[in-house]
Amino acid sequence: MRLSLRTTLAVSALAALILVTDLGGDAYSFSSPLMIGLSVVAVIGLIAFIFVEQRAAEPILPLRLFRIRDVWVTSAVGLIIGFALLGSVTYLPLFLQIVKGMSPTESGLRMIPLMGGTLFTSILSGQIASRTGRYKIFPIIGTTMVTIALYLISRMTAETTNLTIALLMLLLGFGLGFVMQMLIIAVQNAVEYHDLGVATSNAILFRFIGGSLGTGLLGAILATRMLATNSLIMALDTVFLVASVIAFFGLLLSFLLPERRLRETLAAATEVDIGGDIGQAYAMPQDSDSRVQLLRGLAILADRDVRRQYVAAIVTRAGVDVSPEAAWLLVQIEREPDVTIQEFGRKGKADPIKLQNAKTELLDKSLITPAGENDVYQLNQAGCNIYNRLVTARREHLAELWPEWSPKKREDVAAILRHLARELIPETKPA
Repeated sequence: MRLSLRTTLAVSALAALILVTDLGGDAYSFSSPLMIGLSVVAVIGLIAFIFVEQRAAEPILPLRLFRIRDVWVTSAVGLIIGFALLGSVTYLPLFLQIVKGMSPTESGLRMIPLMGGTLFTSILSGQIASRTGRYKIFPIIGTTMVTIALYLISRMTAETTNLTIALLMLLLGFGLGFVMQMLIIAVQNAVEYHDLGVATSNAILFRFIGGSLGTGLLGAILATRMLATNSLIMALDTVFLVASVIAFFGLLLSFLLPERRLRETLAAATEVDIGGDIGQAYAMPQDSDSRVQLLRGLAILADRDVRRQYVAAIVTRAGVDVSPEAAWLLVQIEREPDVTIQEFGRKGKADPIKLQNAKTELLDKSLITPAGENDVYQLNQAGCNIYNRLVTARREHLAELWPEWSPKKREDVAAILRHLARELIPETKPA
């Protein structure tokens, strides 16, 4: 089935749905011929899109992804969060202008706590998730905050102080920030490498759909409520109360998100690296040789390991009686035998005190010996034994980076891993 037909069906269904929610109950009655016709178009377009997508060789939105619980849960929660975000951003300024008598400029500036809170917790949750490897708790905390904040906002009146309004916006922003970034990470963590792009796009799409539906439905509720009560304050209270109820369903759905640790395997290599090496590690390859590309990617992953303090894990796996700092220095001495300890510190941006302690430890355990003047050392027999045990542990660790590759690729990957392990930490003999 041609791509243009599937695109037309998807756009038609979404456009009709958004028009129904935007115009229904306000400009047109939901029972009007236009609204009924648009509803029929939305339903038929959606059914037809699903039908052709199931038979497409390269589907726009692979429906098989929705058999993964992470995908449909994050899609549903994302839709609700988009609903809450755009709904609140649209109608909070209206409250500030009409009820509190602020100018449009002032009401916009009063939204800074909401945006600032979202930015802060987005960064905070990402940093915590990168260190702990867990993310399920953040959507739960976030949707709880959003639900409480929207309910409290629904109780605001003309007498509510500006400080209280700012604090409620800050709470709402905190909640939104905890959820939005983690939903993307959760869905990326659940799908195969070749589905990362479409899964990420799907999560963002549902957030935008939720925003469009939120603006339209809440607008219809506002118009209907104003006609019934002729009071803007009461109508806005109802709008935020409905948004709070919908956010509560998002909270319930968040508990269904599976608890998974963030992947560290090579098949997850193109996922967002919160630590910050995505530009270097996954830029456009400069070499068409797939083996060279894979070798480069593995080397970068290995370097990222060290930066994330995986040296301690390698030491533990090797079962050697040295500290992680001493193990790091041992490796550096073998790699560059003519470099001074101070130069190692400058290259690796190591703490001078810890570096000296590591050198003292290696000397006390008789693992290195002086190799001339100027604080230059070399490994002795005992040091080489420790070094080679680290080699073995490192090779085992690298082998764990590729369990999600298809079996037909594993033979080549295994050969590259052996080559990489020799390049990163080559086995050595004492001088």
